Amino acid sequence: VIAPGARPRRMWGVQVGSFDQKQLNITLLRGTPEEEQFFVEQGDPIREDMPREWGGGWITGVLLTQADHPVEGTVSLYRGPTLYTTLEVGAPTLPAYFESREVGPGTWDLQFNPSPTSRLRPIRLEKVVIDPNNRTVLAPVKVPPGAITDPPLIVPVPERTSVPVPLNPPRKKPMIGG
Repeated sequence: VIAPGARPRRMWGVQVGSFDQKQLNITLLRGTPEEEQFFVEQGDPIREDMPREWGGGWITGVLLTQADHPVEGTVSLYRGPTLYTTLEVGAPTLPAYFESREVGPGTWDLQFNPSPTSRLRPIRLEKVVIDPNNRTVLAPVKVPPGAITDPPLIVPVPERTSVPVPLNPPRKKPMIGG
């Protein structure tokens, strides 16, 4: 479970059968940007969900209007003219937020396409560097007013931080007898 400003929580060994429904009570702890890449572990993994090594890039960002209101739409990642993937921006619980852990490292162009009713202009961030085996966090980007039919406005790449992601972080073993 992941949310901006919180340490992510990973629960191992949760089993749900076919057509079953399971409710989990989960509390997230506040975290600094440095702490946000370390999972709070709970439970022990079973064979099917053992930690696997991860490689690649992880990008996180926030898009806001000039008045700091959240926006919704999509962010498309391009290498040259080739579209690689499209990410949803905004959700009922996380407006303005986009994230992917499935992005290859390297240099990307990101284009934000606002929702049709938003009265916002598309924007394009060129040459965003995503480091391998790191979480790249972009500072919030302001989206100017306009129409979705306007050509994308090229904006400067916002400040970014890049934090290493541990592949298999050590987990504390429970103390026995004291």
